[in-house]
Amino acid sequence: MIYERGKVIRIDGTGPEAITWVQVERSSACNGCKDKNKCSVHSGVQSEVAVINEAGAFVGDTVEIAMQSSVFLKTSFLVYIIPVVMLLAGAGTGAAMAARFGFDSNISSVVCGLVFMGCTFIILMLLNRANIGNKNLIPLITKIIPLPKIK
Repeated sequence: MIYERGKVIRIDGTGPEAITWVQVERSSACNGCKDKNKCSVHSGVQSEVAVINEAGAFVGDTVEIAMQSSVFLKTSFLVYIIPVVMLLAGAGTGAAMAARFGFDSNISSVVCGLVFMGCTFIILMLLNRANIGNKNLIPLITKIIPLPKIK
């Protein structure tokens, strides 16, 4: 499991179908990275995550959210690796088409690579829409973190 801490910023809806939004800052995966302070991707970046609120958290609560590691890895692979592979496959296809049909190989490679990668993003968007209600893919609040007691 991958765990993050965040703050509940809003709850949309009521009952078991309610979506709770948690604001998280910098991934725990960044903690082990030697370049975490140099990285501009995550430093100070806050993001909102839709989660399942089985712990009964309210707006303003600090919570721990969890996501299955396998879901995180599969999603990361789909979003980061597959488009690059398709870009390269498209570039190769473009080069092969250029040789066969007498086109400029550079232009053909770039155009086909971008088309393949664009189609991949469209397919990923459709997959995302198809899985919107799948609760196995949504992080959940595992616990509410109590505020420290003031003495």
